[in-house]
Amino acid sequence: MLCWGLGLTLTAFLLHLLVWRVRLPGRQTRALLVIFAGTWVAAALLWWGDVFPAGIRPSGPEFSTSGMLLASLAMAYVITYSALEADSPSLVMVGMIQKAGPEGLPREKFLEMAGNEVLIDPRLRDLVLNRQCRLEEGKYILTFKGIGMLRLIMFWRRLLGTGKGG
Repeated sequence: MLCWGLGLTLTAFLLHLLVWRVRLPGRQTRALLVIFAGTWVAAALLWWGDVFPAGIRPSGPEFSTSGMLLASLAMAYVITYSALEADSPSLVMVGMIQKAGPEGLPREKFLEMAGNEVLIDPRLRDLVLNRQCRLEEGKYILTFKGIGMLRLIMFWRRLLGTGKGG
């Protein structure tokens, strides 16, 4: 089971690298999910088609469990990948402070460097690219997808008792 789950994950990861080398998808998170799901579907079709030799063919429960491992690792990777896809505002700020060296970065200089084009504009572009909002006549408007994401996050925060946050 572990070998099958890790093997499927490695296969999906290699497909991910191949696709990214050929052409970087516009909606990277969606593409990752399609690659991981497609890997599972292809393996399932091979399994049901009885293509695997008898000595290495997993049992039904083993194959199902390996699929759960693949799904778990895929979700962990997709969440982690979002940190690689674009620099988070916190990462940008830490990088700016790190570049200042041991003497530190004066607050005024930090605020001067950390303008909208560094911290806000890239996030807004990501929201539009991922179709969570749209820009119409100079105004950002949440889409159905954006509203759903916001409701999910707010529900989760209420459930955890963390408040609205920021």
